[in-house]
Amino acid sequence: MFSLANSYQAFAEDGTLTDPGLQQRLTETVTAFLSLVEADVRYVCLERRWYEFLGDRTEATITQRAEA
Repeated sequence: MFSLANSYQAFAEDGTLTDPGLQQRLTETVTAFLSLVEADVRYVCLERRWYEFLGDRTEATITQRAEA
């Protein structure tokens, strides 16, 4: 999650944020999100282990993913 107060003033002409610290935080947030999406798509076995850790049934989830 990334919140941006006064967003109408936060962007430069080229579309980047005027505050370098916020720009870095936004870049890191998006990069982490993309890594999470890639892990969700590519590593189904990790999903199974995570759901088993939480105590949920995994058969339906894995079957639905395989069919998609």
